[in-house]
Amino acid sequence: MLLITGSLTQAHAQNRVQVIVARANVRLSPDLNSQVIDQIPMGAVLEYTQVEGEWYLVNLPPNAQGFVITGYIHQSVVTVVSETSAPRRQPVRQPPPVPQRTEPPPAPVQPQYQPARQAYAPNLQARLIAGPFVKFGWQHKPDPGGFNYAWIASLGFDKGISRNFALGLEIMPAYRNYADIDLSILPVKGFVNLKAGENLGRLWSKIGFITLYGGAGAGVEASFAKAEFEGEVFTNFDVLFAYHFLFGLELDIRAVRLLVEYQLIQVPDPNVDPNYFGHYVMFGIRF
Repeated sequence: MLLITGSLTQAHAQNRVQVIVARANVRLSPDLNSQVIDQIPMGAVLEYTQVEGEWYLVNLPPNAQGFVITGYIHQSVVTVVSETSAPRRQPVRQPPPVPQRTEPPPAPVQPQYQPARQAYAPNLQARLIAGPFVKFGWQHKPDPGGFNYAWIASLGFDKGISRNFALGLEIMPAYRNYADIDLSILPVKGFVNLKAGENLGRLWSKIGFITLYGGAGAGVEASFAKAEFEGEVFTNFDVLFAYHFLFGLELDIRAVRLLVEYQLIQVPDPNVDPNYFGHYVMFGIRF
């Protein structure tokens, strides 16, 4: 029950309670489900006029018109004080909280590479050519001397220096066997490469799993040759300058990317005239 009195003089009640929690609810009736009519801060001292079970009927501080409102406060949130033990203290009205400005969350850091996912939509900020790779292939066109086999492998790593460009290292061991003479050559090529690529998802999101790229590189070839002629064995070791050009595409297949590549490799040799380009077709994966 809510009581309002019009007395402008201070009551002379001798019974007082002091709030011992951060915020104490004053309710319309002695019931925990009753409406809260006010909240009193810790330390405030209130006069009570009667006790109903576990509840005190207290007088709230007069409002601006001098009216005193009464309500019920539970015994668990107050302690009884004597007239001499504590001076009468009016509750301190706290100002409403001021909304705090919050800074926007920082923008997420883009990864070096993020595979295309939903509907093959490409990540337009991800670095397209980055990460380790393994490739294997064979020489598509022979040199003038003719050969039976010319296989080549490739191990390397590309460091993305921007979204479309990468700088990388490639090591390419190979095996060649000539048909006319019993000659086997084991060359190992090493290249420093510069590559550039573009994701086709910029043109159409549904083909965003395809990236076209090209590049060039320069390095050396260290080769060991072994030949047999009329029962004699001849060996030779040589190191020569080498360079190559490459063109390929990457297919983003979830966890890995499939590589299909075409390479033109030349190793200028003073003992060969004219020098020729080796044409290699290669397949591989990038992790």
